Amino acid sequence: MEIHLSKGTLLLYETPYSYMIMNSLRTKRCSYCLMENDLQQCLSCNLFKYCNKECQKKDWNEHKHECKNIQKISHDFRRSIPATVLMMARIIYKIHKNQVCGQSKLLYCNKNVKFPENRNFNELVSHYDNISRDQYKMECLNTYTQALFRILPKHLYEMYQHIFKDIFCKILINSYSILDEELCPVAHALYMCASYFNHSCVPNTNCIFNGPNIFITSVEDITLKQNSSSLQNSIFIRYIDPLESYQNRRKSLMETYYFHCACQFCHIHDDHHNHEENVLDFLPKSTLENDTLNINTRQSSITNKFIDELCSKFQEYQQSSISLKNFNDFFPSSNNVIYNKILWEKFQHTHMPFINNPNDLTTVADTHLVLTYQIGIALNRGNTFRKYYPKYDISRAYHLLWLSKLALYLNDLSNAKNYANQCMEIIDIAYPLEAVQHLDNFESILSNIKYNLSHILSQLNF
Repeated sequence: MEIHLSKGTLLLYETPYSYMIMNSLRTKRCSYCLMENDLQQCLSCNLFKYCNKECQKKDWNEHKHECKNIQKISHDFRRSIPATVLMMARIIYKIHKNQVCGQSKLLYCNKNVKFPENRNFNELVSHYDNISRDQYKMECLNTYTQALFRILPKHLYEMYQHIFKDIFCKILINSYSILDEELCPVAHALYMCASYFNHSCVPNTNCIFNGPNIFITSVEDITLKQNSSSLQNSIFIRYIDPLESYQNRRKSLMETYYFHCACQFCHIHDDHHNHEENVLDFLPKSTLENDTLNINTRQSSITNKFIDELCSKFQEYQQSSISLKNFNDFFPSSNNVIYNKILWEKFQHTHMPFINNPNDLTTVADTHLVLTYQIGIALNRGNTFRKYYPKYDISRAYHLLWLSKLALYLNDLSNAKNYANQCMEIIDIAYPLEAVQHLDNFESILSNIKYNLSHILSQLNF
């Protein structure tokens, strides 16, 4: 018997077994809900911060164990405790509390799909034999073990020291990066059910986060057979950045997860293994040759020195008081995998306009916007971008949203409307009505997209 799931089907909605906010964001985001707000710190440990007393109260079940021990260590050491160490400590408390490693909570599970609902921490793959041969990872484990000695009660440290390596390895292999509304990582989390899925460089699902919770929806029609292996052989997520070349993806998967990908995308390259392919290869060489926008520039070959000067000018611009319609809104975050690699590498592999007056910061910023917009259009044209992301992948929605905002600013109204409508089409699949019904703060999840789309369409009188 076969089960057919159409694109836009909600597969699961799950709370994490354990999660921890990234070190660099502890002062910026709530340790419980991960939202950006005016935060209040825990008055006892002065390390964890929360939106309000309600978030602190909800996190107390987890935080109460570590809080008491964190108070005993120096303030300098507190601030430097790696997120992985705190996550390991929380898992140890869970294990100690019930002696049977606890489970995530499935808030929703598609009744047509047989998920491993009773899966627990003991069943996670660790790949310890492989990790133990990695000198750097073993050095990290030794460092984390020393840190655990300082933040765990002595009796717990001695009782569970023998499983530290197992916990460490399972976190490395099974954890997700929780992404915010701009697809930048804010925390690491373990999900008992979601960690069951295998990787594909062209996955058939979207993984989207509602605070620390994850929900997974299909982006393609999926056919499932009613057997134990069907889930792992039919439903796929993405472990790594798909914008890398085949050789780099292959290397990254082996070094991090210890397997070679067998997806259709990789099979194509297996047949042509001598071809080193990169997303940059698919960008037309003439991407930047036809600048129809009214910017005072001229074509010229560029040097690394010029690139350095241009980057310096961008930093100077961002630190200045000059305002260019929220310039930062148009420049994707440096953490965003979609643009971080493409933009700067493309600048080094092509001709780009030379700025007549490099001290004119507004001209520098305008020129950068034109360049990034042209590259964005090239990526979206034809099958270039789709080769790396499925049509209804949430990454494409943000790419289109960004393009629409930039087109509106540059007075390219036709494309602004076109990209906004394409973005909305993906959002309707990525956030199906079935998913919305299970999300208490659905409006906040889509607030960034909805606000920007409504702003764009209102200015277009559409």
